Amino acid sequence: WRPTIAQSGVTYPVAIRATESGTGGLSSTLNFQTTVNPATAPQVSTSWIPGDGQSSPQVQLSMNGQLGPDYLVWASEDLMNWVNLGTATPTTFPFVWTDASASQYPKRFYQVRLGP
Repeated sequence: WRPTIAQSGVTYPVAIRATESGTGGLSSTLNFQTTVNPATAPQVSTSWIPGDGQSSPQVQLSMNGQLGPDYLVWASEDLMNWVNLGTATPTTFPFVWTDASASQYPKRFYQVRLGP
């Protein structure tokens, strides 16, 4: 079970039942509750990586946050219309996401959203 962001901060009942398939027919159930940790916004910093003649300039977003949720990277040229550039599911932090097409835009704004 992978909880969604909407399920964060909520407590859920869980029941685990084990049953013997042999002749004894023994079984046992364990009931407990689990709480999904509240989601917190990631810390994001940006870096401009100049081109070196062999490669184009790039923007890198360095993210620190919680393991578990997806990180959706969005970009806009005007702060009105946003385009989803991709989704990352980091396994370690800090996590670096690179926009190799950043040099194709005179200006570009970024935001990182948690998901799903």
